[in-house]
Amino acid sequence: MRDAFVFELRPIDNVRTVVDSILPTTDDLGDLRKRAFAASNATPGKSVSTATVFERSRDVRDYVVARANGHCEGCSQPAPFLRANGVPYLEPHHIRRLTDGGPDDPRFVIALCPNCHRRVHSGSDGAEYNGKLLLSMRAIEAY
Repeated sequence: MRDAFVFELRPIDNVRTVVDSILPTTDDLGDLRKRAFAASNATPGKSVSTATVFERSRDVRDYVVARANGHCEGCSQPAPFLRANGVPYLEPHHIRRLTDGGPDDPRFVIALCPNCHRRVHSGSDGAEYNGKLLLSMRAIEAY
């Protein structure tokens, strides 16, 4: 019998608030251009990152991408292009982030096209879409 995973989804609105706070405060292209040129730097500075990096299993990634058989498990469309090695390009998405204690387990990792992956993390319906993907996983991995 498989182990059951019980978890709460991360409040994606908390993440979106941080991301949205760095979006432009104006839609005026001229103003955005002026600010971009004022901020440009021929030799950008380096920053030091203190972020924690979680090691993800290559075996989980390889299985999830192979399981998708070249089609996004979110929208069912074919992968947008092939990688240099001929494998369809899909991005593994952890339905519950590893940073939130989520498992690196194929029952909670779904293969998405770049559009669906960005939708989860940046879309106005990202949290709802992530919940839909979780429900889809029950059929994909039959747990």
